[in-house]
Amino acid sequence: MGVVRLHRDPDGQAVVEGLPAQRVRHSPTGYEWGYSGSGPADLARNILLAAGTEQEADTWYQPFKFALVAILPDQGATLNLTAIGRTLREFRDAPPGSHYLGAQRLAKAALEAA
Repeated sequence: MGVVRLHRDPDGQAVVEGLPAQRVRHSPTGYEWGYSGSGPADLARNILLAAGTEQEADTWYQPFKFALVAILPDQGATLNLTAIGRTLREFRDAPPGSHYLGAQRLAKAALEAA
């Protein structure tokens, strides 16, 4: 799976490397991070789509957005898709109400060195 690299171009626009073509659900203007809006929601969902199934992505992307994507530094980060996928598999049968804890574990896994 590899990594996703988030950084800014010289004009300050978000650049995302390592994800397949964006699947838009919320943001017509593209990926973003560092706040909890539509761009971060689409980034969170697409990261989880790259690491797991569509059902997992749809289940976890909003909690993952709040746990990690919304608080990433403006300059970006490198996220470990392999660790995210492994953590998603651990939560396949998670009981309802476990999303906060699961999202925290996903966020921690995402920041593991690739």
